[in-house]
Amino acid sequence: MAAGKNYSAYHLLKARYPVIEFVLVGNTREALERVAAGTAYAAVDILPTLHQQIEQLPAGSVKLAGVTDVEFPLQVMVGRQQARLIPLINRAIAAITPEERAAIHKRLGPLERQIWRIPPDGSKAL
Repeated sequence: MAAGKNYSAYHLLKARYPVIEFVLVGNTREALERVAAGTAYAAVDILPTLHQQIEQLPAGSVKLAGVTDVEFPLQVMVGRQQARLIPLINRAIAAITPEERAAIHKRLGPLERQIWRIPPDGSKAL
């Protein structure tokens, strides 16, 4: 399973499933490219990042096929020099309407089971 080196997803999954063999990569795009190339069975990261990165890959090269049972709170980190932005960021998040939240969730699409490579001939996924 491909995962970003020192990414939260890697550390949380490694702690919960120590028998999984991970291929550590530099970023999510590289993890997905490994899946597309067949050198990794699956890739893991947070769902919004996976969706965004998959959209940038050639159509049909990988598929979002699910989520894990590992959850963690998403946080925004701000450097000390930009600390005055925190109230603005919090207000912007609080201003997201229920309709906008629903649109975001809709954009993320249905959740299935894992990320896998789809061979060009459409045969069984690896």
